[in-house]
Amino acid sequence: MSEADRQRWENKHRTHGTGRPRATLEWIAAIDRRERSQRPLALDLACGNGRHCDRLLAAGYTVVAADIARTALDRIALPTGADRGRLHRVQMDVDCWPFRAGTFDLIAQIDFLDRARFDDIKLCTKPGGHVLIDTFMLGESRNAEGPGNPEYLLRRGELEDVFGDWELLRTSYVEAPTARCAMLARRPH
Repeated sequence: MSEADRQRWENKHRTHGTGRPRATLEWIAAIDRRERSQRPLALDLACGNGRHCDRLLAAGYTVVAADIARTALDRIALPTGADRGRLHRVQMDVDCWPFRAGTFDLIAQIDFLDRARFDDIKLCTKPGGHVLIDTFMLGESRNAEGPGNPEYLLRRGELEDVFGDWELLRTSYVEAPTARCAMLARRPH
């Protein structure tokens, strides 16, 4: 990512509130805990101000909250009590992918799209692990929110094509007021 892009994200997160978590995060509650490893690890990719971290922690995951913007990461409250030590904030540029194959039980990518990372996401998910993607999509009309550049918008059916060799557990398409696509998939064992 260019320095100008990184600075743009820093500036956005200085003024942008955290917002509410996406409803699709509830989909992970249906993942059978017996299918997870003893200490399941989730990656919240491009986590922004961390609006999904609490839900991931509540679902039993240790969370790696990763974003390019240090400003955003600094706004994420570290958990206390029993959850202390289960949230790790990592500043990273997705163009310099740092994670090893088979690292995560769950990767959540919400309101972010970098098609060049699809293979990394698939590779870094443990066999039997899950990927949740929920982001903006090309719609029939201009989206009320989200990016305007089609490069950052999913096409209908694109996730099913990319994850066609995985078990697709759930998908959702919404057209208005903002076109969105969401998918929960499980990597084969």
